Amino acid sequence: MSDPTLPFPDPDQRVALWRAHLPSGVPVDRGLDLATLATRYPMSGGYIRNAALRAAFRAAERGCVIDTAVLVGAIEAEYRDGGRLEAIGVLE
Repeated sequence: MSDPTLPFPDPDQRVALWRAHLPSGVPVDRGLDLATLATRYPMSGGYIRNAALRAAFRAAERGCVIDTAVLVGAIEAEYRDGGRLEAIGVLE
């Protein structure tokens, strides 16, 4: 029987997932470095989707673009909600 789990996306795949899930109607800072974030924060596609939507809502509430600070805040919120982030940092 084959393994039913999906392979975890590598950093290049995570960049593609970020690009696919950041809503097109929300402005994104041109300096946003998705490659660095994809390497620094290993996440599944579902968590990336959730974080992208969370970042879009936060940017809209604040009347700003999605920049590194907004996106990192959304990523860390996803990590916290998933039980993978403590005050001392990311849990392995």
